[in-house]
Amino acid sequence: MVREWHWAPSTGTSHPKEHLFTAVHLAWQDRFRRQLRARPPKAVDNRSLLTEIAIRAIRSFQRQPNFYATMVMASRTTDPHARALAQGELWRHREDIFAVPLSGLTADDRRAIVMLIGAMLDWTIGAWRAGGTTIDEVYRGMERMIGLLKLPD
Repeated sequence: MVREWHWAPSTGTSHPKEHLFTAVHLAWQDRFRRQLRARPPKAVDNRSLLTEIAIRAIRSFQRQPNFYATMVMASRTTDPHARALAQGELWRHREDIFAVPLSGLTADDRRAIVMLIGAMLDWTIGAWRAGGTTIDEVYRGMERMIGLLKLPD
């Protein structure tokens, strides 16, 4: 299902720029999600599957690094309307991307994995964008973190 997000200036104490960047990030993330569906990972076990998806996510940020800023703004906005959109849609996208393909896990375990992957992406991509690490270290760190997870085969 393809969704469209429309930006319209808001009134009051809202932050129209945050609405716009949230909508832009959601559209970008939806495109990534659709690409995964069109070309599903080849891995069959949970660890390899999660690693392949995470590698693709990192590569996506590597190709379009400015989307890191939209992710940060969308996930940390104080605007109630942009926050509601980001928390609802961003979370559903992340679950579709990282959790839905996993098997043999409870919903709570899948949610924890989505939070861990998100935190790792946020921290490592942010460090790379700030010049504090290399993109190779981002890939290695993600693979190492996934290797530490207790996942069913």
